[in-house]
Amino acid sequence: MFSKYETHLRVAKHYCGVATSIGELFSQGGEEVVRSLALFDQERGQIDATLAWLHSQRDNTKQATPEIDELLVDFAVAMRHTGHLRYDMRSQRIPQIEQALEAARRVRRKEDVGRLLAYLGNAHRYLGNIQAAIQYYAESLVIAREIAHVKGEAASLRNLGKCCVLLGDVRGALKYFKQSLAICRRIGHRRGEGKAWGNLGLLCAELGKMQHAIGAYERCLIIARETGARAEEGVVLNNLGRVYSDTGEPRRALHYQEQSLAIARALKDHQLEGCTLGDMGNSYGDLGQWQQAIALHTERLNIARAIGDQQNEGNALGDLGYAFAQLGKAWRAIPLCDRSIKIKQEIKDKRGEGYSISYLGVACAAQGNPQHAIELHNQALAILRMHHNRWGQGRVLINLGLACLLAGNLLSARESFFQALELAREVGDRLGAARAAWQLGLIYATQGAGQQAVELFRITVDYERYIDHPDAQQHAAYVEQVQRE
Repeated sequence: MFSKYETHLRVAKHYCGVATSIGELFSQGGEEVVRSLALFDQERGQIDATLAWLHSQRDNTKQATPEIDELLVDFAVAMRHTGHLRYDMRSQRIPQIEQALEAARRVRRKEDVGRLLAYLGNAHRYLGNIQAAIQYYAESLVIAREIAHVKGEAASLRNLGKCCVLLGDVRGALKYFKQSLAICRRIGHRRGEGKAWGNLGLLCAELGKMQHAIGAYERCLIIARETGARAEEGVVLNNLGRVYSDTGEPRRALHYQEQSLAIARALKDHQLEGCTLGDMGNSYGDLGQWQQAIALHTERLNIARAIGDQQNEGNALGDLGYAFAQLGKAWRAIPLCDRSIKIKQEIKDKRGEGYSISYLGVACAAQGNPQHAIELHNQALAILRMHHNRWGQGRVLINLGLACLLAGNLLSARESFFQALELAREVGDRLGAARAAWQLGLIYATQGAGQQAVELFRITVDYERYIDHPDAQQHAAYVEQVQRE
C-alpha cells in the first residue's frame, strides 16, 4: 500500500509527464500547436490541482524534498509555451516561475535556472516592465555562457536586443541581434535564426528602413512556416502588416493582419490578438474609416486590461484618443491620451510616450488650443529624435504643421510640412507624403502659386486613388478647380 503522500507524488509525476508531452507537441509547430493547447485545456484542472499540491508540500518543511523541487522545475519548463498563453501573467504565471526558480537553485539545476530567468524576463517584458526584463535576461546570459549553453546564449542576446529597441537604444539592439544571428547560423539553429531575422526587421522598421524591414520579416516568415512555428508566424505576419501600414499601403497591411488575427485566435494568444486588432484599427484609420478603427481599438483595450498588459493598454488608449480627435471629439480624446501618457511614463516606454504626447497635441488642436498643441508636438519630436525614429518624426511634423496653421503661423506650418514630406519620402511613407503634400499644396494655393500647388496635390490624389480612399474624388475635383483658376 502506498501512503497518501506517495499516492499524490505518483499522480504529480503522471501529470508532469502529461504537461511535458503537451509541451513537446506544441514545439512541433503547425497544427500541432492548436491541438496541444486543446489538450492542455482538457487537462488543466488536474494540472492546476497537482501544482497546488506541490506548492503546499514545498511550504510544509516536513514534506519538502528534492523530488518536490524537481517536479516544480519540470512543470515550469514543460509549460514554457502553454503557461504563457493560458495563465494570467501577473497573478499566476510569474509566481509559478519564481517558485520554480527557487526550486531549481535548491537542486542546483543551473541550465534550468538560466531558462527560468529568461521566462521571467519574457513575462516582465510582456507586462511592459522593461528594466526588470533586462535584469533577468542579463542573469540568464551569464549562466548560458558559464555552462556553454549556446542556444540559451543566442536567445538571451536576442531578448536583450528586443528590450533595447523598446528603450530606443539602437546601437545596443543591433549589437545583440547580430550576435544572436551569428550564433544561430553557426550552430544551424534554424528557428533561432528566424527569430533573429524578425528582430532585425523590428529594428529596421524603427529606423525607418522599411524595405530592409520587409526583407528581414519575409526571411523570418519563411523560416517560421518551414519549422511550423505558428506563434512566430502570427507575430511576423502582424509585423509585416505594420510595415505596409507605415509605408502607406493599408489594404495590403490588412491582408497580413487578418492572417495574424486568425492565428492569434486559434492559439488563444490574447496579447497578439490585441496587438493585431490595434494595428488593424490604424489601417482602417488610414483609410478614413474612423468608426471601425474606434471599435477595433476598444476591443484591443478590453483585451489588454483583461490580461494585465500595460504596454498594450497604453497603446490602445493613445490610438483610441487619436481616432476620436480625428472625428473632432476632443472631450473624448484628451482623457484617453492623458491616461496613455501616464501608463507610458509608469512603464518607462519613452518612445510610446512620445507618440501619446503628439496624440494629445492633436486632441488639443481639435479642442481649439493650438499653442498647447504646438508645445506637445515639439516635446514628442524631441523624444522621437532621441530614439532615431524617422517615420514617427515625419508623422509628428505633420501634426505640428496643422497646429501651426490653426495658430496662424503660416511660415512655421510650411516648414513643418516640408520637413515631413522629405522624411516621408526618405522612409517610403506614402501616406505621410500624401498628407504633407496636400497641406503644402493648400499653402501654395493661398499664396497664388497654383502650378506648385497642383503638383503637390497630385501626389495626394494619386495615392488616395491607389488605396481607394473615400476623399479621393473630392480632392480630385478640388485640384481641377485650382487648375481652372
